Parts: sequence; structure tokens; C-alpha cells
Amino acid sequence: MVKGLVVSRVLEGGIAEEMEIEIGDIICKVDGQQVNDILDLQYYTAEREFVLTIKKNTGEIWDLEIIQESGEFLGLEFKKIAVDGLKTCSNNCVFCFVHQMPPGLRDSLYVRDDDYRLSFTQGSYITLTNLTSAEFQRIIDLHLSPLFISVQAWDPEERIKLMKNKRAGVL
Repeated sequence: MVKGLVVSRVLEGGIAEEMEIEIGDIICKVDGQQVNDILDLQYYTAEREFVLTIKKNTGEIWDLEIIQESGEFLGLEFKKIAVDGLKTCSNNCVFCFVHQMPPGLRDSLYVRDDDYRLSFTQGSYITLTNLTSAEFQRIIDLHLSPLFISVQAWDPEERIKLMKNKRAGVL
């Protein structure tokens, strides 16, 4: 199985449209580096020139040589922010606004995300209780800043009590 980001939309006027990237195509690699999430894509396509490897809906593998001018954009949206999907919250906070939502709204409003990638790219808040050591290291390595962190208590015992999660006490 080919891993990568599945294209859900190609924006008009972007490089992707010009290169005939289509909905359902999979962005697999940039300059030979595996694309596992939107951060990989943003990081590896920051250069002026790069090779984008995609798997077309037909099964063909295309290597597209991209030269982007200042102000140009790829013009892609994706079904998921990552190959492994959205990182969700395992806390059961007493103050969680998602738990307090009324029934009958759109499904996306009930998703309890706790994903550092969305914190960096879209400004959503995270608790840091659901990160692995490798994810902490990636945040450091990629210099991801700012991240928006929700801190209700600094004391480990209070965090565990408020978030109803034993990992909440690990700082």
C-alpha cells in the first residue's frame, strides 16, 4: 500500500492544478522524503525547487519537477492531516467544551482533537498529555512554534484530577 496524503481538493490557480493533480491522487514523497502529514509536506516543499512523487488514481506513479516562484502555492487540500489520521484527546476533562455540546450538530464539532500539527497550523489548543516522546522530539527538531497549550493546572496531581488521565501528571 502506498502511503501519503490523499487529495480532497485542488484549488484553482495553484501549481497542483497546472500539474494535473486530481482529487484522489496521493502525495507520497517530496525529494524522496516520505510525506506522512501536512507538516512534512510544508517542510519539504519550502524550497524553490523540489520533486513531488504522487500516485495517480490510475495507479501510475508520477514524479513532478516543481519550480515555484515567490507567492505561488501548491493549492491542495487533503482528506486527513496525516496518514495516521487526527490525534484525538484521551483526557476526560471536567471542563471539556466538546462534552458540553448540544446533540444534533455536525459531526466534526464532536471530535476531541489534541493534535500538535493542528495547533501549529491552525491555532487549536492541545494539552500535551497525548504526545509520544517521538512527537515531542519532532516538535523540537522542526522548531514548531507557536503551539497553543491549554494549561489548567501545573501541579501533577491536580492535572490528573482535572483531566481524569494518569498521563496528565507527566510533565
